[in-house]
Amino acid sequence: MKVVCGHLYPDYLNIYADRGNIAVLERRATWRGIGFDYRAIGIGDPLPTSATNGAGVGEVLDKIDEALPLVPEDQEQKTVRVAIV
Repeated sequence: MKVVCGHLYPDYLNIYADRGNIAVLERRATWRGIGFDYRAIGIGDPLPTSATNGAGVGEVLDKIDEALPLVPEDQEQKTVRVAIV
């Protein structure tokens, strides 16, 4: 099992000791024998989207799909996926 943690905009939104919370999460996962991976998720090039009519959401999903690593179909997925939005 492996936990992948994404820190949203760490250069801009490091409020309430986010980096410390990530360090504690990593330590607790390690104590339990659970793999841990941390990824900083930055702004990059802004993508215009609309919350009103959903315009641009497809482009955002395409960028997310490009950034994720591919898992071969014959390999079992052992990552627990959690999203906090």
